[in-house]
Amino acid sequence: HIDIGPTATAELNSLLFELIVIGVVHDPKSGRVYTTSERDCFFMEIANSFRNATLHRLYFCNMLPQMTIRMHKDDLDLYRYEPKEDEAGRITFRLVPNYEMQFVCKYLKAFGEDKFLRFDGNTPDFHPDTEGDLTPAQCFGLLQRYCQERGVSGAEPEAAGSASFILFSNFLRFLFP
Repeated sequence: HIDIGPTATAELNSLLFELIVIGVVHDPKSGRVYTTSERDCFFMEIANSFRNATLHRLYFCNMLPQMTIRMHKDDLDLYRYEPKEDEAGRITFRLVPNYEMQFVCKYLKAFGEDKFLRFDGNTPDFHPDTEGDLTPAQCFGLLQRYCQERGVSGAEPEAAGSASFILFSNFLRFLFP
């Protein structure tokens, strides 16, 4: 799975061609060579960008079979997998609540409710840990609101296009302390 973000440059076309079509990638600086196997399968996720600039820069990707995946509030999971090594040295995964997502979404909710603009001596300081957990639909709505691009005319995000899971993920990593 290859995540391609909006900062990807046109030079990535050559690398993807070497990797997927030729099956060999060579690093001239180190002399290392990577060869693909017949069993290898590559999935590329290209993040949304303004006017699909990233997709247009990566003309090689336009030659490959494509599937557009639309995000929906029912697809947001408030849990994540955490690796854990057992006594025998095997790696297992356990499902844990996504604290980081709850933390950021609670701040976004408070920001949207202007909680940081109303100060008086009787109002306790805001902290996300003192707030109740949000539902997946609430988190999705908040992330969608703050991550979607707005059209040139300033139209609401729904009219301008959807955000992507990679954008949500990067946004959460950026905002979580």
